[in-house]
Amino acid sequence: MSYKSIQLLILFLLLILNIGNFILFFIQFDNRLAYLILPIDKSFSLICHQQSSKLFNYFTFHTLLCSRCTGIYLGGITALISILIGIKLKISKLELFYTSIFLMLSDIIFYTSGIYNYSQWIALITGFLFGIAALNLLMISLQNLIKEINSENF
Repeated sequence: MSYKSIQLLILFLLLILNIGNFILFFIQFDNRLAYLILPIDKSFSLICHQQSSKLFNYFTFHTLLCSRCTGIYLGGITALISILIGIKLKISKLELFYTSIFLMLSDIIFYTSGIYNYSQWIALITGFLFGIAALNLLMISLQNLIKEINSENF
């Protein structure tokens, strides 16, 4: 399997995750999508706590994943689209990864310790940065793995 094929497969999976997360928004265009809510919601419960107070609310609908997970998957798809169209990060991908983890952990610690109240926007942004950083490192790792496999005579 080529690197481009893997990129497109991951893009497809991230699109499915993001569309599923915003299914309540898409229902307004086609009511038949309501049949998908229960299986999608149950599937998402495997990857997210889905506490109702932490779901990202926007006008009359909410996401099925918490704000931080929403940010992670939106960041992942943003990073992958950027990679596919050739936009490169100007900073070290490893530095971005460590910085995003630091910011996300700081937010969790500040919220948990009562320094400030939970903010859906802060959780979304820290998740978004982590999603970008994690996906960039994943793609570098996959690219290196494919090069290594192709360089050996299997």
